[in-house]
Amino acid sequence: GALGEQGFRGLYSLVSFVFFVPLVWVYFAHKHDGAALWNLQMGPALLALVSIGMAVAFVLLVSAFVQPNPGSIAGGPPVPRGVLHLTRHPLMMAFALFALLHLIPNGFASDVAFFGG
Repeated sequence: GALGEQGFRGLYSLVSFVFFVPLVWVYFAHKHDGAALWNLQMGPALLALVSIGMAVAFVLLVSAFVQPNPGSIAGGPPVPRGVLHLTRHPLMMAFALFALLHLIPNGFASDVAFFGG
């Protein structure tokens, strides 16, 4: 409460950035390390599946910012419309779908720890 809303957002963003940058750094330093838990070849069918899934994840991501959630603090329309009929959290669904789709071709232990986390 002492920081105010903008101060809290700034501090939260800074803490998130401080943890996210080393996480990505360590992942790229150890990319495809560890045991291979599965090894799927990226053929045309799998590439199409991942591409279509990523398009769906992108639509969910955009829809999270375009349409206000009726359950949010700021409020929105009382009746959910569009993608909010499927999920009340399209941003989280977009992140989860993004991570799951990246797990399909990346079956090494380090990849599973990064994208599964």
